[in-house]
Amino acid sequence: METDVNRPPTGKRVHLVRWLPTDADWVSEVRTGRYVGGDELHWVIEVDGVRQRLARSDWSRFVPEAVQPPANPPAPEITTIPTTARPMMEPAEDTPAQ
Repeated sequence: METDVNRPPTGKRVHLVRWLPTDADWVSEVRTGRYVGGDELHWVIEVDGVRQRLARSDWSRFVPEAVQPPANPPAPEITTIPTTARPMMEPAEDTPAQ
């Protein structure tokens, strides 16, 4: 499992995005390729057999929703409590019961 989104394992498929201004709005440009390396200033990816060196200041990595790992279920020893649950209140011994 990756520990640093900015340093994926060599050979891993990555998605990079940058945002470009238009006259009225912003538009995204996406590059998808195989991560082959990089340094503090650049991503180096291979797209269709061609290496591309992209500035990290312009390009950011993102993980598309379809590629994200599934959520982990709660551990068996953890009890899930519904948000509507209310604590049971017992009257104190010196409080008269009603």
